Amino acid sequence: MSLLISLGFDDRIEADSYEAGPLSCLNAAALWREQVLQGKALETRLEAGMDALMRASPAAEPPRALMSNEPLQQDLRAALARGTAAEPALQHWLQDLVVLYTHIVRKRQLRTEAFFEVPMPATERWEPRFYARYGNVELRVIQNWIERQPELREALQTVQAGLDDANSMYAPRKLGRWLSADDLAFNLRALMTNAGFYADLDQPWRSLAPWCETYLAALGGADHLFPYPGAYPNFWPVQAHLWQRDGRVAGPVRFPAPDRFYAMLAGRKLLFVTPFADEIAGLRDSGRLFGLYKDLPIPDFALQTLPAPMSVYPQRPDAGWHDSFERLKQQVDEAFARHEFDLFFASCGCYGLPLTHHVHRTHGCAAVYYGNHLNTLLGVRQKCNDGFLPERRLDANWAVSRLGEMENLARIDGGRYA
Repeated sequence: MSLLISLGFDDRIEADSYEAGPLSCLNAAALWREQVLQGKALETRLEAGMDALMRASPAAEPPRALMSNEPLQQDLRAALARGTAAEPALQHWLQDLVVLYTHIVRKRQLRTEAFFEVPMPATERWEPRFYARYGNVELRVIQNWIERQPELREALQTVQAGLDDANSMYAPRKLGRWLSADDLAFNLRALMTNAGFYADLDQPWRSLAPWCETYLAALGGADHLFPYPGAYPNFWPVQAHLWQRDGRVAGPVRFPAPDRFYAMLAGRKLLFVTPFADEIAGLRDSGRLFGLYKDLPIPDFALQTLPAPMSVYPQRPDAGWHDSFERLKQQVDEAFARHEFDLFFASCGCYGLPLTHHVHRTHGCAAVYYGNHLNTLLGVRQKCNDGFLPERRLDANWAVSRLGEMENLARIDGGRYA
């Protein structure tokens, strides 16, 4: 890499030794990694160092080492373009930078993504291609599938045996830091309680294996990738696997800002699979969809919605994930047989990326998976989007999420979808 800082530190971490500057955050991250690898508990002292870093920086602006260091920016751009870093150390830098900046963001209540905005091409128009965004919950299981398949199979048996105990299904991780994929049982529970995966009760592996293969094939088949900085640590091992397996990875692009997003809908014929199908269809029928804002016009476009399967634990609409996925594909294919859609959106947890891949391969239209943010852009109020364009919104024209009324839905990430 163009920039690697020596890890030759001793145990001393003095708060007043941190100075704001391009290298200070990287030094702190390197120091944390070095000491954590040695099993030393330095979180309290590191936090004191981070507080000192913020005190040394301008009041309204935390240290922006990643933004201001062009050599590291070049490394990140190159790694995104070719699928993996020239040196494995980049993955470790990213892990610790995520932790580091998350700490600063939590203290200053700022967006984590602001510190990882690697320059990349903007999306100006939905071309007939497959646009993908990975999820951190799904990536942890995919990483386990790639690296530790026999252990993943054993963990699945353990998780399935505890399905009747809701408290155990929502138990915190036992191993590793939050960036780690080491707690395989926790990763599987999160896939079920957060992303909606559920396995066949008699042959659970026959549900999980096809999901892993389908999700990985979708990541490998994407034309464009919307990187999600918060999941970088779990993303790089999967990306490296795809590069080694296929010799290609999707090129990174930037998701359009709201003004551009709505302009790109003009005249399009959109099919959207979402758990908020009824709410968004109601906004369309009443005309409120086109008046979500005071000063942000939404152009005319055709919209049809289809409901996503609700299979977040403990819901089980079919025998297993694969049955629900096949039924959903059939419903989507039937909708395309009735109408000529030229744009497809999906926001449906662990179904979304495989479904979007299927739509693009089968119907050839622009197919976009970007998760729950698509529901926000189409007018659904949730706890997680209270801060989205608050000064521009006309809240009376927005639909209100009712997912919190479903069993255990309010337990996902502190009720962010309710």
